[in-house]
Amino acid sequence: METQSFENIVMHSLTFSERKIICWLIAGKVGFNDYLYNIQRSDSPDCIWCEEEAVEHFLIECLRYIESRRSWWTNVQELLPDINVLSMSMIQFIIGDRSWKPDFSVK
Repeated sequence: METQSFENIVMHSLTFSERKIICWLIAGKVGFNDYLYNIQRSDSPDCIWCEEEAVEHFLIECLRYIESRRSWWTNVQELLPDINVLSMSMIQFIIGDRSWKPDFSVK
């Protein structure tokens, strides 16, 4: 039996709607002001709290959500101690990394 990548395990465990949201996040086509401004649905590309509101800003940089991210990072670090969460790219943050090896295989 071939072991699937972490990415495949995670993506296949999601519902269709959840996978669609992940794809939108990766493509940057979600309801953040940066995207809405580009399609002329917002007057400004900026976050109402700080700077340009794009996916990466919202998930990794926005000061408004720093405490939520700190809690999330702490939990991830406890679950995956070998992963350096502070050096993760946005794609790794959203869907994982093919080099991560789970303790089980999926048929």
